[in-house]
This record gives sequence, structure tokens and C-alpha cells, in this order.
Amino acid sequence: MARVLLVEDEALVRMAAEEDLAELGHDVVVAENGDAAFAHLTAGEPFDVLVTDIRMPGKLDGWSLASQARQILPQLGVVYVSGFAGSFGELLPGSKFLKKPYRMAQLEEAVKACVTGPELDPSL
Repeated sequence: MARVLLVEDEALVRMAAEEDLAELGHDVVVAENGDAAFAHLTAGEPFDVLVTDIRMPGKLDGWSLASQARQILPQLGVVYVSGFAGSFGELLPGSKFLKKPYRMAQLEEAVKACVTGPELDPSL
């Protein structure tokens, strides 16, 4: 399965997503904000997929984190999540978007698409 960097500032959402992804066989590393996630990336840790909330405390929001992460890992799959509706103009090519609240099946489908490559509607 995939090595997933899960970035979510809401503890309950983060724990539920981590548990579900781990049960599906993914190796999940969690961070509570973009700054902590970026530390994992700059430490040279390998990841297949970044699942990131868009609005988080700290210097890096989800948009900035994903952009900088792709500079480090160009093949990194990205799944954006947010409770706020908005423009998809900033989505990186090949990335996915989930609106909170989402079902775990939707998260798994988005992660799988990032790993295997089939194109899905970005607004799962």
C-alpha cells in the first residue's frame, strides 16, 4: 500500500482518518499542521501521498504545503480536504479534493487514485 502523510489540525478527524487508512494497510505518518508536515518532508522521509487540510494554523496552509512538497517529491499524490467550499484553481495537477465531512470510503478512493493514477473527478 502507500506511505501517507496525513496533515489535519482537528484531532478527532486526524485520528479517525489515521485509523481508517492504517486499517486499509497504509503506512500513515500524522502531522497536526503544515509546519510539522514540512519537517517530515525536509527530513527526507519518503511519501507516496499527502492528505492535507487546507486551512490550518501555522505558517503553511494546505496549498503552500502541497506546492512545496511537490518540489521535494515531484511524484507525490495530493489529496486536499476542507470544510470550506471554494475555487479549485489552486489544485495541483492530478490532485484530488474532498469536502468535509467526507466518508472514509471517499478518502480511500482518493488515496488509491493518487497511487494507481486513474483520473477521477477532482471533487469526489
